[in-house]
Amino acid sequence: MALYLPDHNALFVHLPKTGGSFVSQVLRSVLDVRVERTGYKHSHKDLVGPLRLQHQPFTFSFVRHPLSWYRSYWEMAMRRPRRKRWHYYQRNTLWHPNWEIDPHLGSDDFATWIRNVSQRGDYLYDTYQLYTGRDTRDEIDFIGSQERLLDDLCAVFDIIKVPYRRARLESLERVNNSQNTVTSSYDEELQALVLAAERRCLRAYGYGPDPSTPRTQPATTASWVVNDRRIGRRRSRRLAAAARRA
Repeated sequence: MALYLPDHNALFVHLPKTGGSFVSQVLRSVLDVRVERTGYKHSHKDLVGPLRLQHQPFTFSFVRHPLSWYRSYWEMAMRRPRRKRWHYYQRNTLWHPNWEIDPHLGSDDFATWIRNVSQRGDYLYDTYQLYTGRDTRDEIDFIGSQERLLDDLCAVFDIIKVPYRRARLESLERVNNSQNTVTSSYDEELQALVLAAERRCLRAYGYGPDPSTPRTQPATTASWVVNDRRIGRRRSRRLAAAARRA
């Protein structure tokens, strides 16, 4: 679900497999921050559009290199019981970001999984865009990366004025980061398939072919100003137009 921080007028939209469970744990259990859940689990920015229109919160999310995202998703699936390995939904959920690839593109063989999802093309570009608004008129304020999760999360806290102790955060274990009994690896063919299928994603978020190489894109993507204890930003054209019509 998206998490709204009313005392700081900030909104976190949780894109799967990008460190969001750690972010949620920090916000809800570690720091003394008032948090309100809104929308479905993994609601993107437009599924909580009324809240964004009303409050204009500082909105942030995180992305991840496609090579590590697909590998992490497959390894997560392999940790599930076999009977529900490729059905990653809450009961009665009407929407989930992974509905296109899970279950019908799933496979217990990593190579088959990569070939299946690569045939779709631009899956992560399209999915990330739902959360970040990259290449649209409604881009969110801060797009961090899973590879720099703690640094980028601390940057968000600095912007929205959430007190924290970095040493305390560094001591926490990552959530959903357990060791697998089944591991995956890319050969040159599989790696090339993913890089070709996600060219637009790599370009949009400043990633190179190597997941260990830092992004070239800055995380802060929209103008923001401090107004007392609340963080605001200039309204996007689409949201401003909607407000005028209301």
